[in-house]
Amino acid sequence: MLMKKMKIVFWGDSFINRTGVKDAQKPEKLFSTHYVGNFCENVMQSLFIAYPEIDFSFLNMGVSGETTEKLLNNLRQQTELVKSEITVLLIGHNDLKHGDLVNFKRNYIRILDQLGEWETFIIGISILPIENGGLLNDLIVECNDWMAAELYHRQAVYLDICSHFRKILSLNQMGGKIIKLFEETHHLSKLSNAYIGEKVKDEITSWMVRSSVVESQIIWKKRR
Repeated sequence: MLMKKMKIVFWGDSFINRTGVKDAQKPEKLFSTHYVGNFCENVMQSLFIAYPEIDFSFLNMGVSGETTEKLLNNLRQQTELVKSEITVLLIGHNDLKHGDLVNFKRNYIRILDQLGEWETFIIGISILPIENGGLLNDLIVECNDWMAAELYHRQAVYLDICSHFRKILSLNQMGGKIIKLFEETHHLSKLSNAYIGEKVKDEITSWMVRSSVVESQIIWKKRR
């Protein structure tokens, strides 16, 4: 049986791959915080077990502290390595944290243009709000609205995690049930990674069904 090959590449900052902690050589850095992995690992595991007929390859290109400018440069330098059927993109927090809105929009468009040339299916995840983000969270919402329009224009997926997280943050402030979204101030908790991983996996699965890479498992079960 000839297995279908599929490559999925994850691009972004420390929400994608906390390299500054995970790969630290100095103990004071390595053990300074609780590292819980990331949602990319959840996606990889779920797809790997769900579709044994697919020969998956995964590449995590996330870098702690990454900006859209740095990501764009990496994208252009590693063209052959990172061409893939599916691209998952989560970037922008570090740009907006420094108020660099103009460069963020310019670079994000260039990133999408480059990915579009490779005819990869793009899942663009919204920039995530943070606890006690104040004006930064307002800017994040504004940029996400703009980002959604850019992705839709390119027939890519805009995955809105921000709205759900803002709802949870608001409810947390009101008391009652507290859902921990973050470790430290903004890195994702185990719960957050699980939630985002499930949403990303659903989008990838939908694309595979639409593209006839796999048969819908719901239909398959009914046929049995």
